[in-house]
This record gives sequence, C-alpha cells and structure tokens, in this order.
Amino acid sequence: EEPREWSEAAELSDRMISVTPAELEDLERRIGDLLQPYMNRVGAPGPQPDGARTVVYVQLGFPIPDEPPPA
Repeated sequence: EEPREWSEAAELSDRMISVTPAELEDLERRIGDLLQPYMNRVGAPGPQPDGARTVVYVQLGFPIPDEPPPA
C-alpha cells in the first residue's frame, strides 16, 4: 500500500473530448512538452528532488467509432 501522499496524488481517469486530427496531434505534442522535464529525470545521474519516484504515465488518444443516433 502506498503512503497517503502518493495515494492522493495518483489518478485514474478518462475524458471524452471532441477534436480534429490536427487538434489531437497538437494536444499530444503539448502534453509531451509538459512531461519532457520529468521524463528527462528518469535514469539521469545526480540527485532527484526529495520524494521523487518513477511513475508510469499512460496517455491514449484515439477516435471512437461513430454510433448511429438512437431510433
């Protein structure tokens, strides 16, 4: 079992968004840019911030099949 601070920080969620292919590419790029400084720490020599741990961050973005309107 994880300490309380890690249990509260961990998140599992999903969100439905409406985007064009170009907007999805932009969103993925922007999220990658936000994550890059933290990704650079993994395996880097030298000290890490106090309390830092390696975390798996899963990112999925894919279209869902269009459904016909209910009859």
